[in-house]
Amino acid sequence: MWSGFVGGLLLAAGPASAADIVAKAPQYETFAPAVDGPNGKVESFGGSFADKTIYGTKGAFSVPLGGRFGLQADGAVGRFDDSAFGSIGGHLFWHNPAQGLIGIYANHTHWDRFGGVSVTQVAGEGELYVGRWSLQGIAGVEFGNRASQVTTTTTTDVTLVTTTTTLTEFYDVKTQFFDKINLSYYPLDNWKVFVGHRYLGGKHAAALGSEFALPLGGGALASLFVEGRAGEDDFRGVWGGLKFYFGQRDKSLIQRHRQDDPIEWTPESLFSIVNSFGRTSTRSTTTPTCDPGEIFVVGLGCVPVVSDVRLKRDIALLARLDNGIGLYRYRYHWSDTVYVGVMAQEVAAIVPDAVVQGADGYLRVNYQCLGLRLLTWDEWVETAPASLAA
Repeated sequence: MWSGFVGGLLLAAGPASAADIVAKAPQYETFAPAVDGPNGKVESFGGSFADKTIYGTKGAFSVPLGGRFGLQADGAVGRFDDSAFGSIGGHLFWHNPAQGLIGIYANHTHWDRFGGVSVTQVAGEGELYVGRWSLQGIAGVEFGNRASQVTTTTTTDVTLVTTTTTLTEFYDVKTQFFDKINLSYYPLDNWKVFVGHRYLGGKHAAALGSEFALPLGGGALASLFVEGRAGEDDFRGVWGGLKFYFGQRDKSLIQRHRQDDPIEWTPESLFSIVNSFGRTSTRSTTTPTCDPGEIFVVGLGCVPVVSDVRLKRDIALLARLDNGIGLYRYRYHWSDTVYVGVMAQEVAAIVPDAVVQGADGYLRVNYQCLGLRLLTWDEWVETAPASLAA
């Protein structure tokens, strides 16, 4: 009797234990797909960067590749500083929504400035989830091309001095390390704040931002976001906009970010181009070639040579022209250079049209009227007949 009773209890207990095991099994299951079905997001943004206007649209689409692997494609178009830009990118990753993500990332961005300047980035990608904290980032190498624009301006002032200024502006995207890192916290399931670091185009910046979402139903979610950068030189700006998420089912913002897709880092690589800006400037001046008997004076231009005898010393007669004008060796009071020329007072008595009086009261000679030119002593020795040079 007792044996039958105990046997019945064992038979009854067996099915009940099996049922309990089947019911509790899901709570111990740790497997979840890398991407919870095909999903996407699109946003419009606008603001300023480096004190210039930036706006555009970007989006991303993610698909599971089976098991722990997923793929995401990113894209963006817009305008910055009145020139169009476009960006494409892709992520291939292993992902556990309960722990984190490891993958590879690449993007290419083109900006229609100076005939076209581009940057390509290739990086490793990682994410780590701890409670309401998320650490996300990419780090790798960026490289691109050089594009430049040369502007030349020429001005001539009233004294006939010509100034030529050549300004070269360029974007030179070098091969170098880069990173983009965010540390995010979710005070609420639909509210994210983050701080981070950017090293793009050889310049550092702090990253700040926030996003607040509102479920729309039918697997859709809308959010408002704002971001800012504060860094070296012009590596600064602020922008914001509206974003829409589309997926398989309704989820909170933190679930979207951890179950559906990585961060769409495009088109922030545009900042690598902007940060590579440089300019060089060269300036040259050309003074006019004065007529014989004139000299160039800064602020006045070509003026007749001051030939007043009162301004000369060490005067010695070398020769006389057929018209009686003498050629003299002399120095000016303010210079030790030895010249060969005429005396204004003597010329005024023979060829008065060749002499003018300056505002300073001293006489000047237009050597061109005499068929002569003012020479230094060395020039005189080289060009004058040997009998005169002696």
